[in-house]
Amino acid sequence: WTPPYEAREDSYLLAKHIKEYAKDKNVLDMGTGSGVFAIEASKYAKKVVATDINPKAIALAKKNAIDSSNIKFRVSNLFTEIKGNEKFDLITFNPPYLPNAPNDNDKDIALDGGKHGYEILGKFLNKVNNYLTTDGKILVIFSELTKPEKVKEIIANNCFYYKEIDGVHVPFEELYVWEIGKSELLKKLEKKGVENITYFTRGKRGYLYTGKYKGKNGKGKKVVIKTSNPHSKAIGRIENEINFLKILEKYNIAPKIIFEDKDVFGYEYIKGEFICEFIDNSNKKDIIEVLKKIFEQMYLLDKLNINKEEMHHPVKHILVNKVDKVKKVNKIVKKSDEKIDVKLVDFERANMTHNPKNVTQFCQFLIWRKMNDILRNKGIVIEQNEIITLAQKYKKSGDYEEFQKIVRIIK
Repeated sequence: WTPPYEAREDSYLLAKHIKEYAKDKNVLDMGTGSGVFAIEASKYAKKVVATDINPKAIALAKKNAIDSSNIKFRVSNLFTEIKGNEKFDLITFNPPYLPNAPNDNDKDIALDGGKHGYEILGKFLNKVNNYLTTDGKILVIFSELTKPEKVKEIIANNCFYYKEIDGVHVPFEELYVWEIGKSELLKKLEKKGVENITYFTRGKRGYLYTGKYKGKNGKGKKVVIKTSNPHSKAIGRIENEINFLKILEKYNIAPKIIFEDKDVFGYEYIKGEFICEFIDNSNKKDIIEVLKKIFEQMYLLDKLNINKEEMHHPVKHILVNKVDKVKKVNKIVKKSDEKIDVKLVDFERANMTHNPKNVTQFCQFLIWRKMNDILRNKGIVIEQNEIITLAQKYKKSGDYEEFQKIVRIIK
């Protein structure tokens, strides 16, 4: 057993800031160790909850805090023993932040932050929002060995801001104390009734989060939240996507908007697989059905003079979901055949034009060598010269009959 982490330079570097942040607050001290932060906070705070994954560390902290009556101690692996309705005005964390040494079989949980050093801090930041009040603050201390640029990325992904409030050079490393809090975007989303906001993914022009929406237009629904990527030079993409999703709402081929605001909107969460994954995991009959549905959607967009863009490589633009149909027989609910639902996502680059290319771009996708090989492995053979000829004829006329000729070769 490794003794609980004793207070060192890093602990005292953060501890001197606690008075400023803890006065009359509810405080959570995560990874309390010897209890330095919890004991200091207890002098000013209304109440303090101190946690640690190590029961022996908790025992030591209790012993050190014998004169502090407003501290509650819990053995907890990060937030496992923190209740969902508990909110804190200040959360302090001195995480284990040293990278694991290769082939190190004698890891110290008080020091080892994961393979790269930031993994434990990352897990904390990915969960902490649910336990922080709207204007609450987080104080963390970590080392340059923890890869600060990666920590900044995790902070941004979770809709937080950060600022450095202290730092010191010690042998072999720099130590940093950062204040972290909710960004204005995060506060805006919570004010709109979105909770459990979690980073999902990001693209060239937007960040995506998921959350649970409690507002009147979609109570209890899981939603996807999209906002501008601050590093993108594209302007007005969020507003553009909102406009096109509104146009398409009555056609049921794209997600429905749940709420909107300047530079951000939320839409219904769409279950399913991206098109390539679906084809990999499905049989020939279902694949043909889906390809034909997509072509019908492309034809609809063409007739609406909407050019979606990127349909020549829509690997992240088409979601396919198999939904079980149900029917009642003598009041007993039974499953029947599956219904396959297809939705188009990412309309940020869509535009109105008299020369839309959705059908012809999707033809390009099907003859892309990788996709053509995948389809052949499923028994679906699309001859390149044939589909190119048909696409050219459709492009000239735009006729439904010419379009149907393209659809009929999918077999």
